[in-house]
This record gives sequence, C-alpha cells and structure tokens, in this order.
Amino acid sequence: MISISAKKLSFINKTVFILVAIYSLIFISYTLVEYYRIYNKKSIISQELQTKKNETKVLKNKVSLVKKKIKDVKKQYLTEKELESKVKGIFQRMSIFDYQINYLGAKKMCIDRYLLITEVDAQSEEGLTAAKGILSYLGNIKKSEDYDSVYFVDYIATPKRIK
Repeated sequence: MISISAKKLSFINKTVFILVAIYSLIFISYTLVEYYRIYNKKSIISQELQTKKNETKVLKNKVSLVKKKIKDVKKQYLTEKELESKVKGIFQRMSIFDYQINYLGAKKMCIDRYLLITEVDAQSEEGLTAAKGILSYLGNIKKSEDYDSVYFVDYIATPKRIK
C-alpha cells in the first residue's frame, strides 16, 4: 500500500489550493478585461448606430421635403388631359378650309415639357406655311421622316397661375 504522510498531504493540498486560487484570479481578471473590452466596443457601436439613425432620419426628412416640392411643382403644370383639351381647342379654332391641324397625341418628356404629335392636312403651300406657323407658335417643330403630314412639336408648358 502506498501511504502519504500528513506533511506531504498538507503540502499537496496547499499547492492545489494555491494553483486553483491563482487560476481563479487569472480567469476572473481575463473575464473582466474581456467584459470591459466588449462593453467599450458596444458603446462605440451604439454611438455610431445612433449617429447613423439620426443621419437617416435627416435624409428621410429631406427626401420627403423634395417629394413634396416635386408634387407642388407638378401641380403647377398642365396634365396630359389638360394639355390635350387645350391643344385640341387651339387646333379647332385655327383650322380653316385651307389647312386642318389634328392632335394625335403627346408624350411627357419631363415635368414641363411635352412632345406633341400632330397631323397637318394642307390644301396649298400657303396653308402648310400657316399651319407650320401655328405649330411653331407652340414650340419647335420637326417634320416626321416617315410620314409627310406628321409634325412633332417640342412644347414647353408654363406654370399655371395660382389664384
């Protein structure tokens, strides 16, 4: 049988206790240092996140203001239906026996700019000149390359008068 003296057992117990205490202190110190490092990282990231949230909120406000301004500007200009009725009215008043101007359609290019598609049916050269004069009053005209009687008018709308 193996026997251990009380002195040796006491020494082993003290050594194990000291090693466990040292290990515990090292473990607790390491854990505290890691906790402190993680806490600092969390604080920095939280501050950055709050800054980004504030920037995002400011940008969202700016976007909503710009959208509102765009909406207000769009309200100031003619819609396609209003433009169609206006141009058809002009063409009906101006068309006479010598020439006939027909509204075929319009394509919206931007908020205040339209491309009007018109057809001119002229009986004489003077009628064609008069019809071109009316179209040029609305904007820059360009003759279609495919069709002889189709003209494109670059129409720039003016803002409506707000009452």
